[in-house]
Amino acid sequence: MQLERELNMLFTNIEERTKFSRIFIFGNELKLHQKKKMYMYWFWAVFSIIIYIVTLFTLSKWLPPEILAKLIKTQHFTSIQVGYLLISVFVILSPLAGILFYMLNKISNLYEFPTKGRKAMYNYFLYEEFEKWLDKHYISDNVVWKYLLP
Repeated sequence: MQLERELNMLFTNIEERTKFSRIFIFGNELKLHQKKKMYMYWFWAVFSIIIYIVTLFTLSKWLPPEILAKLIKTQHFTSIQVGYLLISVFVILSPLAGILFYMLNKISNLYEFPTKGRKAMYNYFLYEEFEKWLDKHYISDNVVWKYLLP
């Protein structure tokens, strides 16, 4: 029972340490000059998304809105109309996703780890938190191999 409580505490600490906001927004693990770079990445990402949205609204003024109004009013979609709708949604959302993924990769490269990438960063945090937990609670190797790892 004691081990279960300690494991729950470990999982809570791991969840707290690997939160998106803690890593990518606040950058608690970063130094001051790295935080400045991270905030610049956020600034440029938000700026480019705003420019992209303004461009879409500007372009939509020249496109005929009757087609979209007709689709919404009738609610009878043919397969070609659904295909056009899916392609247009993909074309509109893919630059936004590209901007966000690029920015998240740049932020994850700010962290000083032996390997790069978001997955490697999360694995490093998990391993580090597990090591702290083992040192703090003096769990023997037999208990770890018998109960935790299987």
